[in-house]
Amino acid sequence: MVFSKELINESLGCLSQQSIKLDERQKSYLAGYPALLALFKQLNFDKYEDVIAGAYAAYGWMPTILKRPPSKEQAHELREFIRSAMVSEKSVSLTDSISCLKSINNSVVGTSKFLHFCCPDVFPIWDSNIANVFGLRSYHHNRVQTYVDYVSAMREWCDDEYAFPASYVEVLVSNGVENSWTKIRKLEFALYLLGATVGKAIKG
Repeated sequence: MVFSKELINESLGCLSQQSIKLDERQKSYLAGYPALLALFKQLNFDKYEDVIAGAYAAYGWMPTILKRPPSKEQAHELREFIRSAMVSEKSVSLTDSISCLKSINNSVVGTSKFLHFCCPDVFPIWDSNIANVFGLRSYHHNRVQTYVDYVSAMREWCDDEYAFPASYVEVLVSNGVENSWTKIRKLEFALYLLGATVGKAIKG
């Protein structure tokens, strides 16, 4: 799977050429985001019940429901992975923890959201809208290796001195999130907005 800093920059260039206007659903995501961040800070992942609560909370932010909560074994593995991420931050290796990246609902998308709320400066969210940007078909969306490659490219981009399009920064400022979001969250949301547009074009 090909993800790269260059392709991310090209995508942001495409976004800069569009008129960016959030719809009501996207605005509702913005409203729920800080509340979920605050909730996850209060959860104690040493408790299995808190892992389950976090999983349900992350899925409350998705257009689907949680059908398969993590088992106690999966919750333990997630907890250890999260602890490693909090200690080593961006140096944490996803390739060493492949088995836990589908712990939430057997879904890479759902697990990515859970991980993001645990460590918002380490893990970007992955979903079908972002997959649209990279031209990926649906059967790639739930592949663990796809997410691993995506995270690697996102981290590389964030480590360099790249800038966001001015029109996108204006959207962040006007919605009061420019100073509170991590760089990886800003990048993921930019790709999400572009991917939503691409998705509409595909469906249309």
